[in-house]
Amino acid sequence: DVCSSDPPSQQQIDQISKQVLNLGAQVASQMGIAQSETTKVAANFAAMGIQGQSLLDVTYQAQRLSKLGAIDATQATNAIVSLQNVYRVSSQDLGNAVNFLSSMQKQTTMSLQDMTEAIPRVGPIMQQLGGNYKDTAVMLLAMREAGVPAAQAANALKSAFASLIAPTAAASKQAASFGINLDSIRNAGTPIQMIERLQQSLQGLAPIAREQIIEKIFGKFQFARISALLDNLGRVG
Repeated sequence: DVCSSDPPSQQQIDQISKQVLNLGAQVASQMGIAQSETTKVAANFAAMGIQGQSLLDVTYQAQRLSKLGAIDATQATNAIVSLQNVYRVSSQDLGNAVNFLSSMQKQTTMSLQDMTEAIPRVGPIMQQLGGNYKDTAVMLLAMREAGVPAAQAANALKSAFASLIAPTAAASKQAASFGINLDSIRNAGTPIQMIERLQQSLQGLAPIAREQIIEKIFGKFQFARISALLDNLGRVG
């Protein structure tokens, strides 16, 4: 387990303190981050109840994320906490998550700062629907490609999936008039699969009909953002 309700013994405290100092020296050598900064990050995680090897793992990955994304330690810490608490990423798998987010930053228009700001906002509903942090990042990117800021994209995703989970009677009726069953979209599977099913359902419709359905389902305020998601999701992989 990452966290424990049992307080550590003095011997355990002394041992982990020594290990944190050694980790700080390693991070300083590898990344050029002051040892004192690593110690502060470790102390913050320890205050959350994280102990033992997990404490060392999350501290190291938070410092990697901070260095790779040129973000401050607080943002990196919050992102790591979101990955673990919301998406259930284990301490052992955090390295792969950091690598994925770093790769997205290098290969796309998304920055790590964008993702660390947005993922905590939309993460809970994504996880509840069976999505993971990769699904979230890809959908954020689809909207970012159209110039939608990450924080706005995150809020749009929250609103969009709420609308798909519980569509209004007017939205269901409008969609049904064009042969689209919103229940089948809601039950398509993961968030990515839901959006892909909606994309497929809208194919072949006249532009005005497509716009009417999107506006009716998601509302005028989110219309442009969700249109960007539907237009770009397949294009950005």
